[in-house]
Amino acid sequence: MKILLIDDDADITYVASQLILKQVPSAALDIYNRPRQLLGSQIGSYDVVFCDYWMKGITGEEVMQTLQSHTKNFYIITGDKDVSLPHGTKVIYKPFSLNAFEFLKAS
Repeated sequence: MKILLIDDDADITYVASQLILKQVPSAALDIYNRPRQLLGSQIGSYDVVFCDYWMKGITGEEVMQTLQSHTKNFYIITGDKDVSLPHGTKVIYKPFSLNAFEFLKAS
C-alpha cells in the first residue's frame, strides 16, 4: 500500500506515521512537511493520501483539489470540528485515537 502524509507540523507527521505503520507495517509511506513544494512536483499515484487542513500558506482543501487525480482515498486531518468541507470529504480528527487509522488494515 502506498500512502502519502502531508502536514507542516513534524510532531503530527511523526505521531500519524507511527499510527499508520502500526496498522500497515509494510506500507510505503511518503511524508511531506512542505506542501507547496509537493504541488510543484511530479508525484505518482497513492492508495491513500492524508493531509492536514490548516497549514502555512495553503489549506488541505486546496491540496485535495490539486491531488484528486492521484488517489481515490483522500482524507483531511484536522482538529477543527467546525471546518467547512465539501460534502463527502473524509476526515480524521486530531487528537488522534490509537485506532484512528485502523481502517487501513482492511484495505
